[in-house]
Amino acid sequence: MKSAWKMALAVLLLGLIIMACDQRPAATPIPGSDVAVAAATPPAGNVTVKVYFFNGVNFSAGTPPFVTPVERDVDAVEPMISALKSLLLGPTPEEEAQGLRLVASGATGIAEITLRDGIARVRLAGNCETNGSVFTIAQEIIPTVKQFPGVQYVKILNAAGETEDPDGASNSIPVCLEP
Repeated sequence: MKSAWKMALAVLLLGLIIMACDQRPAATPIPGSDVAVAAATPPAGNVTVKVYFFNGVNFSAGTPPFVTPVERDVDAVEPMISALKSLLLGPTPEEEAQGLRLVASGATGIAEITLRDGIARVRLAGNCETNGSVFTIAQEIIPTVKQFPGVQYVKILNAAGETEDPDGASNSIPVCLEP
């Protein structure tokens, strides 16, 4: 009888070990989203993404494009959020020497980001203002966010959650970012 218990215990332990070794990651949701990304292996470390900064040299010369992408290694678990955080950190000194800079338009951070039905909504933290500029943080955020799978349109919202066109198949910015 003792050997039957030992055998049952051994089989149970073996089963638990096999289950522990065969953990498949669950889908990783984007906070506030109905989109989840399932991974074959758990995301670990970083991924390389593009972050778009204002190109002052091109802008001064009147030669588009007025944004230039630079590569950043960001968190693989939440790359969209991490890319926006990296954008708000601004360009490196080397990139600044090439004429790149962050036009923050009064934004001090990203309060929230959601992705639903192909529309990414980015709510800014802080003040939202153009100070008369025709170039705003919107031109940096939109291409930075559109590179991610599932994003067709980007709606930028002010701190109160307002944007000019909250619904529909188009990009949108809040009134405070209008030139």
